[in-house]
Formats: sequence, C-alpha cells, structure tokens
Amino acid sequence: SGRPNFQQVLRARWSDKLPQGLGDAAWDELAPVDFPMAGQVVAEPRQFTPSVERVAARAAYNAGELALLIEWDDRVKDAGDAVEVELPRRFNPPAGQTTESEKPHFLKGDAQRPVELWRWEAKGDKLSSWTSKGLRSKPAANAADGVFVSSAAFQDGLWRLYVRRKLAPAEAAGV
Repeated sequence: SGRPNFQQVLRARWSDKLPQGLGDAAWDELAPVDFPMAGQVVAEPRQFTPSVERVAARAAYNAGELALLIEWDDRVKDAGDAVEVELPRRFNPPAGQTTESEKPHFLKGDAQRPVELWRWEAKGDKLSSWTSKGLRSKPAANAADGVFVSSAAFQDGLWRLYVRRKLAPAEAAGV
C-alpha cells in the first residue's frame, strides 16, 4: 500500500527456509515494519535532529537462525554510516513476572532486562555484538566470529543491511 507500518517491536516470522541475502525474493513475503527515528537527547553525545527519518525492518527465524533485513534512506553514503539493533538478551520474563509485557529500556536495556546490541558500521563493513545493562553500564563484547553473517549495499540513497545470526535453542522459542 505504500503507507508506513509503524510499530514499536519487530516480531520475526517463522520460516523453514530463511532468506539467504539482500536480493532473496523471500523478503517480499515479509511485510516491513517501520520505526520512526527521533533525536537522541538522553545521553551524550546528544543528537537533536536525526539524519534518518525512519528505518524499515523485516525478520524471519527458524530453529537455528534469525535473519534481518534493515533498510533506510540516506542522502549521502559516508564512512560514519551505522545502524544498531537492540534485542532482549533473554526472551522469558524476569523472575516474579508473569508476562512478557515488560520490555528492556529502549536505550541500551537495564540491569533487570539486559539487551544484545548488534552494531553495523559502514567503515570496514563491520558487524559487532555487545551485551548492555543500561546507559551507565559498560557494554561487554560478545564473540561474533562464526555467529553472524552480514552484507550491506548502498544504492540510489538506500542502505540495505542483511544480518543472519545463529540461535541457541532457548532463544528460538521466544523470537
């Protein structure tokens, strides 16, 4: 329909065969979810005006892997281009909580609900993974070797990033 599909959370869809790259036609079967970007005024360095208005994402998973396609318009390709994805580190509710309605803090998680951060940077076409327990905690690097596959392309003002990550059995149950 061409209209944005704004959501707060991206839910991955089960797929026996995951899309294998940026150009895989299987992505066409997944409706994108749009996330509006806003200025980040909570922590230094503050950015009051985002350079990107929205990010679109699609996700699919199976028993062994999670695949994401992330797209965003960018007027200029430069070495500073980057995107960060935040995922709950644990998919089950914390002890004493009966529902999954409590999500981690949207900016780097919190002590009770840590997050896994995936950061892709155009400089070096590099993907890294971190665990964070909030803005004031120092993120811990996760081993990314052999866990991730990624590729990115910039064409006609559009960045497209493909990320696939192996899942532990407990993760696959709650994606």
